[in-house]
Amino acid sequence: REDETPRAEELEAIEGIDNENRDVFAVVGPVGSGKSTVAEMIEDEHGEEVVVFEMSDFVRGQYVAEHKRDPESDHELGKWAANQKAENGSGYFARQLAELVHTDTAPHIVISGVRSPEEARAIKNEFGHVTTVAVWTLPDIRFERKYGAIPSEDHPNWDEFDERNESELW
Repeated sequence: REDETPRAEELEAIEGIDNENRDVFAVVGPVGSGKSTVAEMIEDEHGEEVVVFEMSDFVRGQYVAEHKRDPESDHELGKWAANQKAENGSGYFARQLAELVHTDTAPHIVISGVRSPEEARAIKNEFGHVTTVAVWTLPDIRFERKYGAIPSEDHPNWDEFDERNESELW
């Protein structure tokens, strides 16, 4: 959408959605920080009344829909996603996902994997009120979660991790 106007009034018109009592959470943080764990904690708190959406799953799904195959690597997927954001704005995938899920009748929604202010704004514009939950973990811990080894700058994947960090952090 071009107008960037919150859709709260539109959502109230959709039968089954109680926008005044609906909680929408945007969970933000870098790779390996624990966003999915926080999303699970919110899900545990709200039980069956919450639906969790992962930005990374959505982006991967968009890639597969366009290319009719899985990406060969995270790097390939990241490069494609960066190109899409360059062409369509950095909130592109968040806008698409938010528009897709805004009519879900679940009383509570979690969108995990938000990575930029533009993505957070896109979600806020779609839903109106959004609670942003930021998750931060030290790079060494995140590296260990991703690669399962004690991190060091000598690790063969450290440069890749560091590059991804730089491209995704805001």
